[in-house]
Amino acid sequence: GGGGGNRSGSSGGRGFFAPRRRAGGASAANSDRFSFPHCPDYYGSMTSGATNKTPWSRLLATKAVVLEPRSTSDLPAAIAEYKKYLSRPKSTGALLMGVCRGKISEGIDFADDMCRAVVITGLPFPPYKDDKVRLKREYLDSVKASRAIRNDNAGFDASPEEPGVVGKGSSHTNKQQIQQPESLSGAAWYDQQAHRAVNQAVGRTIRHRNDYGAILLLDSRFAD
Repeated sequence: GGGGGNRSGSSGGRGFFAPRRRAGGASAANSDRFSFPHCPDYYGSMTSGATNKTPWSRLLATKAVVLEPRSTSDLPAAIAEYKKYLSRPKSTGALLMGVCRGKISEGIDFADDMCRAVVITGLPFPPYKDDKVRLKREYLDSVKASRAIRNDNAGFDASPEEPGVVGKGSSHTNKQQIQQPESLSGAAWYDQQAHRAVNQAVGRTIRHRNDYGAILLLDSRFAD
C-alpha cells in the first residue's frame, strides 16, 4: 500500500486499473494488487486547490478503493484486501468497485459491516449489439408475432379433436378460453435483464432481518 508511488499505470501496455505487483522478491506476494489505499494526507493536499479536485483524489482522500479483478482466481485476494481496510483501527471504510453481472455483484454475502451501501450508476443493460443478445431479441419478437396470429385464429380453425377446443364456429367466449398467454417481446426481455442485474446487486447489502444499508440508484431512468 502507501499513498505515494506512480498511479498512472505500468509498462507493457497495462492500464491504470490493472492488477499491480511490487517489484522486489518476496515482498511482491504481500503487495496490494487490486486496491488503492486511503491516503488523506497525500490526496487531501491535492484537493486543497479547486483545479486539483478530481473525483479519484476526493475518493482516496476519504476511503480506500478496491477494484473487482477480471480473473475469478484473483477474487479471494481482492476480497482479502477489502476486508483488510475495513478491519484497520480507525478505518473510514472502503469502496469495492465492480460491475453488474460480475463477480462481486452476485452470489457473495456482504453481511453487516461488510456492506452498508450499494451505489448503482447507470442501468446495466446487456450489450445491445452482442450477437447472443440480438438473436434472443429477434427470437422473442418472432415468437410473440406467431403467437398473436395463432390467438387470432384460435377457436375458428382449430381441430375438434383438441381437448377443450371447439371447432369452427365456436363462440367468442370459447375463443378467449383457448388463447395462449401473451409472450415476452424482445424489448421487454432486454429491459428485464437490466432490472434483474440491479436486483442482484442491491441484494448484497441486506442479508438478514437485522441487517441494514443504503441503496443509491444514480440514473434518472430509474424514476421512469
